[in-house]
Amino acid sequence: MHGRSLVAATVVLLGAGSALGWNDLVFDEDALEWRATHVVVARLVVESREIEVLESWKGDLRRGQRIALPTFSPFVRLKEKPLLAECKLSHATASGERAVFYLERKANGTLVTAAEAAVSVVWIEEGHAFAYGMGTPTQLVELDQDEIQLRAKLADADAKRDRIAGAATIADLGSRARTIVELVTDDSRSARRAATDVLGTCKAESVRAIEELLARKTLLERHPLLLRALHEVDTDAGLTAARRIAAEELARWKKIAPSLDPDFAKGIGVAGDAERDELQAHEARLAAAVFIIQGEIPGATILRDIETLWENPALASGAPLVLHALRGGGIPY
Repeated sequence: MHGRSLVAATVVLLGAGSALGWNDLVFDEDALEWRATHVVVARLVVESREIEVLESWKGDLRRGQRIALPTFSPFVRLKEKPLLAECKLSHATASGERAVFYLERKANGTLVTAAEAAVSVVWIEEGHAFAYGMGTPTQLVELDQDEIQLRAKLADADAKRDRIAGAATIADLGSRARTIVELVTDDSRSARRAATDVLGTCKAESVRAIEELLARKTLLERHPLLLRALHEVDTDAGLTAARRIAAEELARWKKIAPSLDPDFAKGIGVAGDAERDELQAHEARLAAAVFIIQGEIPGATILRDIETLWENPALASGAPLVLHALRGGGIPY
């Protein structure tokens, strides 16, 4: 596309700013998927400081459309950074011929990058995907997924967003809660947040739905997320559940502590990976309960009892999440 038709098809893309230093930037695919209103595969046109759309995955941009980039320099800088890949590539840096751009259209119609410009793009090179903000400020790091998987994850995020938005319109509050309650344990942080927000509009029904899931021992690994959601929807219900779980776990750990090896988390002295994984699930369950209790009633008797039990070297070494929660640390959900 050239000449007058190019001018007619050009929109302006403003960068998201540069409040953060480059070393502080983090590539967050989950946040990008949920925030972006437009996602395109495009190539860099360095001479005119634009990107040219090759494919549109989301939004109304068209193939061949060029988008002007006033804040184009981050992409030029990124293109010059070495590619860190396990495979051998024909070139050491990004070609700029194919990349996935996550964009957001503002209320005034302006397109901006969905996050800081440097971490709103995934570079595609010879079938491999690379991103900045993956722990090293000097290289573009290969992702553990390819272009097809990136597109599939975007579609999955959009489907969850539509499901949550649809649930918010359901008049029957019980049905509203049941439609999305399991999403509070979703792998997507953004999906969990959005689902919890909607559950807050039908508090009593959501408490019942979450408590039903907490009663399922088959969902043990998801209990920390369920407990967190319950506490966010209804503080009192969350605290009550946390105290109940803490009491259950205290009794369980008291019973098994004498037989545990200090390296049980590494599989020492346990009957295989299954038992180790179950112990770690119970550790996370107790830590989540402790975190909630600590925030609401620090110094509670149950917390002192747990702290005393964790003086056991095997527990202190093998189940550190509980000590971390006792000391006011956050829980890695």
